[in-house]
Amino acid sequence: MGLEQAMEVYIVQKDSHYWFSARKLRHEVFFRDFGLSEEVMDDAGESSAVHIVATQSGELIACVRLNQSSEARYQLSQMAVALKHQKKGIGKKLLEYLEILAVERGAQEIFLNARLSAIDFYVKQGYQVKGDEFPSAITGMHHIVMFKAMGTFNPNNT
Repeated sequence: MGLEQAMEVYIVQKDSHYWFSARKLRHEVFFRDFGLSEEVMDDAGESSAVHIVATQSGELIACVRLNQSSEARYQLSQMAVALKHQKKGIGKKLLEYLEILAVERGAQEIFLNARLSAIDFYVKQGYQVKGDEFPSAITGMHHIVMFKAMGTFNPNNT
């Protein structure tokens, strides 16, 4: 059985088992190497976010947050795929799920602050760079704003 057949993607509630697992994965991928505690993730978006996870055989393998920024704008943040599962199309599947969910909720645009190392991934998924790079206020790592207009998005063409 291939990975795509065994992988499940769905929304989890804050304080659930998978939310705690996702929190650990996000910390490992984004903050641990900077010596930061998990509490750094307790930002304004954490409690209001829709938390989406990908699991395989009960193991959390990827996660992402989705926040509504305005009536028709949504922000994707802290998308993380476990190291041993990277480069297998999991991020793409997670992003497709997030985009469908956002459009169902009225999104006309999705934006994110991408690490420079992730720009190519997002460009391949139809995102565009906007503006200049900037350092993260938390880690100092350089990011750039990216966005995708969802007005013509058709989830059946993904």
